[in-house]
Amino acid sequence: MRRSSFSPDAQDALVEARTLTLAAGRPAIGSGALLVACAGDREGAGLLAVAGIDGRMLARHLRLDPGNDTGAASPATLLAAIGIDLAEVRSRLPPVGTAGLELRRSRLRPLRLTLEGAGRPVPFDAQGRKVLEVATWHGRRERRPARPADLLRGVLCDGRDPVCATLAELAGGRLRDLFAALFEGRRPAA
Repeated sequence: MRRSSFSPDAQDALVEARTLTLAAGRPAIGSGALLVACAGDREGAGLLAVAGIDGRMLARHLRLDPGNDTGAASPATLLAAIGIDLAEVRSRLPPVGTAGLELRRSRLRPLRLTLEGAGRPVPFDAQGRKVLEVATWHGRRERRPARPADLLRGVLCDGRDPVCATLAELAGGRLRDLFAALFEGRRPAA
């Protein structure tokens, strides 16, 4: 899968999903991190707003909220105990962009897809890989790079994914409006 398969906004969403995954201490980028990252994009946030969903609500329900207290001490708390201010460290680091971003597929294990660049490589889990495959398929079908809306389509295409079930639960009766906006290209009347 090539980097050119994704629009700049979708590449930013991939970087954000990587950041959310690492901050949550998860071993692989999943569909939940991709969904929350899409909610942070203007296009994705607009589409999710059709169903009455915002990014913070998703992050809280999917346990990807940076402020989510799981009982373990946060990295900021642990570093503060030894006199290091995490906010100061982050302010001095160069911004993580999409310049070195690369999606790699293992030759020996072709179902293993990793996001490399600006840090250690982070693999995608099975659901995250499905989201990427569906998003690139939608982009190719329209003869353009995949956009954040395509990533959102990828999340919704796997009804067995628990993230899709969470999205359906949060949207309630307005899930049909989200499907209409995504798959039929129309916005429902208010």
